[in-house]
Amino acid sequence: MMNQNFSGFAIRKAALDDLAIIKDLYSQLTSDTANVEKDFPTILKDPNSLCLILEKETPIGMVICSIRTSLSSGKKMVIDEIIIDEPFRGKGYGHILMEHCITVAKAMNVDCVELTCSLTNPELHSFYEGMGFEHTMRLYHLYVGDEENGS
Repeated sequence: MMNQNFSGFAIRKAALDDLAIIKDLYSQLTSDTANVEKDFPTILKDPNSLCLILEKETPIGMVICSIRTSLSSGKKMVIDEIIIDEPFRGKGYGHILMEHCITVAKAMNVDCVELTCSLTNPELHSFYEGMGFEHTMRLYHLYVGDEENGS
């Protein structure tokens, strides 16, 4: 996928030297950024993963997604993280980044775009639903292999 320039902003594929940008943006979601340095290079190396950066003179947003196939929904794009820098939220940049992901998904003949969202963020729920996403399932996590589980 090539870099794309739009009026006043650009969306480009992330590179390893963007680690500090990714860590800074991700820290706006959580204070637990310990895995970013380890996992970001792995994401970049994965042929089924994509990390994009939205820039308006400087980086103001990012999205990480992956492509996978399931029996229930066919080939799908799973959006794991989408973050817009706090001063730029509510100005349409999240919508631009999401629309770009949907365009990429369509170009890849994906059947479904899937994402997860915190249960405690109704503004974000409205944002996704306004883009046509439907709340269709409940997500569960069982974390294994980290210190909390005695590994």
